[in-house]
Amino acid sequence: AGALTAFGAPTTRVENLCEAAGKGMLLRFDVAAFPSWFLARTSRSLQDQAGTPTVASAVAEDAVSLHKVGSGLDGSRLEACETLAKEAAGGRLTPTEADRRLVAIVDEKALYPLWVQQLSFGVCGGACALLFYGGSFADMALATVGGFFTGFMCWLAGKYDMGQSLEFICAFMIALLNRALVTYVWQSELCFFGATLGALVWLFPGLSITNSVIEVAGQSPISGTARMFHALMIALSMGFGLALGSRAGNLGSRLTTWGCKSHDADPWYIQAPAFLGVFFSFAVLLNTSKRQMPAAMTVQLISYLTATYSPAVFGNDAATVVSAAAVGLSANFIEYVTKRPGYSNVVGGILFLVPGSMGVRGAAAIVDSDYVSGTQFGVGMLLTALSITIGLALAHAMTAPLRAAVVRKTFRWFMRPAVHLSHIARMHSNHHAAHPAAAPDTKTA
Repeated sequence: AGALTAFGAPTTRVENLCEAAGKGMLLRFDVAAFPSWFLARTSRSLQDQAGTPTVASAVAEDAVSLHKVGSGLDGSRLEACETLAKEAAGGRLTPTEADRRLVAIVDEKALYPLWVQQLSFGVCGGACALLFYGGSFADMALATVGGFFTGFMCWLAGKYDMGQSLEFICAFMIALLNRALVTYVWQSELCFFGATLGALVWLFPGLSITNSVIEVAGQSPISGTARMFHALMIALSMGFGLALGSRAGNLGSRLTTWGCKSHDADPWYIQAPAFLGVFFSFAVLLNTSKRQMPAAMTVQLISYLTATYSPAVFGNDAATVVSAAAVGLSANFIEYVTKRPGYSNVVGGILFLVPGSMGVRGAAAIVDSDYVSGTQFGVGMLLTALSITIGLALAHAMTAPLRAAVVRKTFRWFMRPAVHLSHIARMHSNHHAAHPAAAPDTKTA
């Protein structure tokens, strides 16, 4: 339960997997999971049909314990933990074997070295400034430098406890530098909005909003509400840092404008490299393994395309619902076909939709006494989160009957020609093996 929570699984998934694993290992195990802690109750083992206690009774005594854990997202280790829990639920593991494999998963090192992670922070900042915030190439370069600073501060926060000041410090320093450059050096040639938010994109509460939305959709409102409130506090902290940094960089003037001009849609040969930069940087920072990348890229590409082009068909209000439903459907279908856990794919796809920057901009506007704009940004963030919740709920409701009937039949129908061809080829090879004289003469041919 602690490993699943620490690696990013939502509370409902943690509780279901742990209870199923306990039953598979003939243990009575109850868990109540929350965003940063969980309560576990382990009882004596179940008995077999003959009524005699199993060997699991040696490791399970009546106990109730409270554990505090961190939270984040580690795609590779989360998949390994979910696979381990499902194997234990199927009765294929003893408690000793499960504990040994779980310790090995927890002690596993990151897939990517530190220099690759720091490089990904810069690539993520520059690509997001170009893809999501309408920035120019100059804004992309400035956001890349700011992304390197964000990565350095995240590394520093991992070595030394900085409390809740990481987001504020990064927002203040990057806003101070960018506002000074926009005001006194390049002036109107830079977009303060794109360069600043692109550099800070990894610190936005997008992951907290994503998990809160998924937990609310999974009928866990307490944990979802707690995560949403935590996301709002992060947004307020970063908005306060943006407003103060902008004033300091502009010698006390208020943040009356973000300094951005309207940009037309970039052509595909600019959007495609920017999308790849965002995807690979997300993959490194989320510790996604190479085996997970094809599925993750498919889901994120569907998310980006539907979010970009669906407003022209369904309107802005329904576009987010359609995009979230597309993410849920594609991730669930891939999970069914590949037989591997697909929650990390859902998170990666929803990260393209969550409005983390809207909350930060709203908080900055409120600090700058622009209450109308701040309220609009805040309400827009909540409405978008609600739309994502509805879309994921629709996808879950649609995939339940599909997994049981239509998908299986459709998949078998598409695979029927391949099965027939492989059967014919096998019969042909068996015939030549039994009658070698009937084989054609290769020299004559």
